[in-house]
Amino acid sequence: MLTLNLIDPDLITDLQDLTSRYAEAQQSADKIKWQIAQKVNDGYSEHKGIFAGDKMAYYIECSRVANDGLSIKIFGETGETLRRWAEVEATWANFPEAVKLLEATSFRALEIAKKAAYHKKADSPLAAMKWALDNKASAEDMEYHFFPPEKPTEYDKWTGAMSTLLDLKNYEWIQSATVKESIFTRVKEIEVIKKDYLDKKGLAE
Repeated sequence: MLTLNLIDPDLITDLQDLTSRYAEAQQSADKIKWQIAQKVNDGYSEHKGIFAGDKMAYYIECSRVANDGLSIKIFGETGETLRRWAEVEATWANFPEAVKLLEATSFRALEIAKKAAYHKKADSPLAAMKWALDNKASAEDMEYHFFPPEKPTEYDKWTGAMSTLLDLKNYEWIQSATVKESIFTRVKEIEVIKKDYLDKKGLAE
């Protein structure tokens, strides 16, 4: 398909050069994070006793040490970012080509592949990644494929609508205070009827 560029050629060149450099830098940063996660995983057995088997405390301390002296923190103080990286790296520890997959896709893709295998949506993380590579799928595509959003039930739709109607801020467009109060009062009456019905059916939240 022929694409008509509406942007000046020099600007196109500059933008593509910068985005290419950004992609390379991001890829390099992810590989280093992967190596950090690898080091953290390798060091846990040696430090397990010090942290009394509390792996989260270990991640927090490793994050603190890794960030020490940096103006921009790489890992959060809660240890959650490092935990995610470490757990994904551990999943792929027996697959030496994992770093090449990281280059070809993204950390998020490897994370979703791990999650898909854990929830039995794929036979293995590698099988999930094979689907992604075969279909040229992004991490977002993988998320949608393996974990499609659930279709809301009629009850979910009702609850969402009632939540909106029970919020007075959503009536600001109505200028008449009397009309506003009348509508809101009627909505509250409907909500009471709904709750009574759910109580009688044993479906109360």
